[in-house]
Amino acid sequence: MSNVLGDIKQQQVLTLGRLGWTLSRIQQTTGVRRETISGYLKIDQQGMHNALKAFEKARGEHTQADTQSAGAETTSGMNDAQKLLQ
Repeated sequence: MSNVLGDIKQQQVLTLGRLGWTLSRIQQTTGVRRETISGYLKIDQQGMHNALKAFEKARGEHTQADTQSAGAETTSGMNDAQKLLQ
């Protein structure tokens, strides 16, 4: 008996867990023990949490870069307007 679930069985467990099924119901449906299911779902949840943090960090960096470049464009535009007024 293997200590690691096969890819198909892993996907079944993760999909059912993401759909909100209880551990008992997943166990009845897949034949995988609740303790094993719980472990896979915890790892999946941590992975999703890390992916979300990375996404938010990347989005924040883009937002800062966009704000900085917009500020430079505004300053440049103001300088051009001041030159025209002189």
